[in-house]
Amino acid sequence: MLSVLSCLCVLYAVWTWYLRKSSSPDRPPYLRGIFPVIGNALILLEGHNALFRHVINISRDCIKKGGVICGALVLQRYYMITNPQDALTAANSCLQKHLAFEWVKPWLGNSIFMSTGEIWKNQRRMIAPAFSLRILHGYLGVFNTKARELVEILSTQTDPTFNILPYIKDIIFKISCKTVFGVDELDDKEFTKQYMKATDTILGSYVHRFHNPLLHSDFMYKLLGYKKKDDEVIRILSNMSDTTIHISSYLITYFILFFSDAKYKSLLESFLELSENNMLTYKEIKEEVDTFIVAAYDTCSLVLTYTLMCLGTYPEVQERVYKEIQTVFGDTDRDVEKEDLSQLLYTEAVIKETLRMYPPAPFILRYCDKEVLLKNYKIPANTQLILSTYGMNRDAVWGPDVEHFRPDRWLDLKPEQSNAFGSFSIGKRICPGQHFALISLKTLVAHVIRHYRIRANIHKLQFRMDFLAVPMSDCNVVLERRNNVVTQAL
Repeated sequence: MLSVLSCLCVLYAVWTWYLRKSSSPDRPPYLRGIFPVIGNALILLEGHNALFRHVINISRDCIKKGGVICGALVLQRYYMITNPQDALTAANSCLQKHLAFEWVKPWLGNSIFMSTGEIWKNQRRMIAPAFSLRILHGYLGVFNTKARELVEILSTQTDPTFNILPYIKDIIFKISCKTVFGVDELDDKEFTKQYMKATDTILGSYVHRFHNPLLHSDFMYKLLGYKKKDDEVIRILSNMSDTTIHISSYLITYFILFFSDAKYKSLLESFLELSENNMLTYKEIKEEVDTFIVAAYDTCSLVLTYTLMCLGTYPEVQERVYKEIQTVFGDTDRDVEKEDLSQLLYTEAVIKETLRMYPPAPFILRYCDKEVLLKNYKIPANTQLILSTYGMNRDAVWGPDVEHFRPDRWLDLKPEQSNAFGSFSIGKRICPGQHFALISLKTLVAHVIRHYRIRANIHKLQFRMDFLAVPMSDCNVVLERRNNVVTQAL
């Protein structure tokens, strides 16, 4: 007993010394609810349902305290930043990912989402041409075809109120596979079902590990059997990727290049060209392919769902979107062409306002490997950063109506507001697929809204933190078919 008390006294003394050492005029205020030794670790122990609420509350508290706040998990310090200028400084200074991303490497390897330093810079330079507007406009045929498929699937719904998210996830996954691999033969329901299930399983496992500080240890993670389970799921995903890449490569090499009238170049095709020039290995291609599929599938599914629910919540906004669509397309449901995209200004504003209010990733985790000087504070080296997307999107630069859904703000955007938008990340590591997301989402929204009037209430949704902020309840909508559209067969 005496030895236990002695250990506790030593730990408390170390903790007191640690706080005193880390407290100075150029260090930000501490987060409330910090305990000796464990810091703010109780936040994680409440589970992912509570974590989202904590992130929101801490972000709001951070805004009130000047945009930077400090917390701790055991002896590891974390600095949350909501001030957009400081967040940009930190993001450009600290390019390394949080330690939790090491857990994902057995699956996604050293892809552009995971890498850092010169490796990341080379990857970014190589991959950038694959996301040029010329390439992305070539995907419009895919976006239109899948949008029509979504409209058709929604027309078979017999329930007056239903959960729209599963239908959207299915379509977005098909879009991801089609634009990444480029062949219709991969449009397989069983493949889609298995891949989505395996992806959700492995992401859920990473979230569970993050919430359990005991599992942060590789030794305990392996000892308790979690590593074995994750390795099996990763093996399934790896085998599916191998099969898909081999089929796609064969078709691209022997058929598509010679016989297809396809108007676009798939991401895999771009990567294979880099491979021919010895710029990418097969392993690197596989890692990038897996990364882009899961990134597009998860984020775009949520953004499209939240956008449609916002339109259903604000009928006056939906009416303006519908009128804009009518102005561009009339009463036809012709394909969305690249010339139409620049005319769908209000539609894009609605998507961006949805992203501002409901960012799929409410925060970005980075490792601070060197001292960073902010406006009023110093962030020491060997600490962790939480760049709060949610907080940046609600900074004072957005005006007094920051908590209101107002797409018009995007039609007269100020530079300081543009720099405060964090939903596609910020700084040098900003999402390379942001234009892909916006073009695909505008196309899908245009098709759905010209066929359906939507009713929903996004305020009823509650969220939890998985790998992203996901709804805890069904994303229920009510659809009413519009009758004035001259339809075009699928």
